[in-house]
Amino acid sequence: MKKLLILLIATLLSGNVFAQSGTMLPDGFIVPNLAEPPACMVEDKGKMYYNTVTSTLMVCNGTQWLITSSIWDPGAVANSINYGAGNVGIGTSTPQYKLDVNGTARVSNSFFANLGISIGTTSASSGLNIGDGAIAITSTADAKTWKFDYNDDENILSLKEDGVARMIFANGGNIGVGSAIPTATLSVDGTGSFSGNLTVNGGKGIVRTTSATSLKTHIVQVSLGTTFTVLANGCATSSPQNITSAGFTAAPTIQVGNLVLGTGDFGKLVANVQSVSTTSFMVRFCNNTASNVTLSNSVFNIMCVGQ
Repeated sequence: MKKLLILLIATLLSGNVFAQSGTMLPDGFIVPNLAEPPACMVEDKGKMYYNTVTSTLMVCNGTQWLITSSIWDPGAVANSINYGAGNVGIGTSTPQYKLDVNGTARVSNSFFANLGISIGTTSASSGLNIGDGAIAITSTADAKTWKFDYNDDENILSLKEDGVARMIFANGGNIGVGSAIPTATLSVDGTGSFSGNLTVNGGKGIVRTTSATSLKTHIVQVSLGTTFTVLANGCATSSPQNITSAGFTAAPTIQVGNLVLGTGDFGKLVANVQSVSTTSFMVRFCNNTASNVTLSNSVFNIMCVGQ
């Protein structure tokens, strides 16, 4: 009686699956073997078949066929999760690492790494290692992107604000502030401000003003020609000297400096500067002695200090 009941159930099941029937065996159940998926409708929900192309067992959920066989078999199906030799691969059937993802990955919460993170390279030589790429930090609130970018042609690492270089680190140690490639240990393309003392050359100080006004110096060499004579108890004036290249915005303070070349009794003359403007000046020499003073091929320095 029991055998007859089992045979009846098997017959009913085998006749209600597909045109190709399944088979009930004493030790299992053989589902239909098909190369193409049949229809999967609401009335088919729960039906199963074996796909002979992908070697997977499929079940209908009422709208589509789903894989019921293990997706942990290496190379079972494209874009599956595979397990092999202790490694897990997503989108790859031959994972080379503990987790090997062939495609884009997203972490919606924290990501922790004990040793290091490598991008574009498999070498984790530091906490964060970038191989042939850039590091960008973007502020959506300010609509601003700062980026560290290495240039292979110029051998420099640049810190850029929206594509404009703000600092440049050159191979060999030179650092530039601004967009110019540094030619010294520190090159500044623009102005600078220091709240404390600025020392140079092993701790030596530099000249500075007592106010917030920035000053600059400009050295000019004045030539008096082949001969320059100042009569006894008289005065003589040099030709106008051009200082346009200094770029002064106000008439500078000018001091007569040392004699560079020439012969003559230069020490008997009293020199003062006249007609000073942002672009030129003249030097007036007066002779308070009873004899004429003649200078030959005389050249002397003039120092201008101003804004």
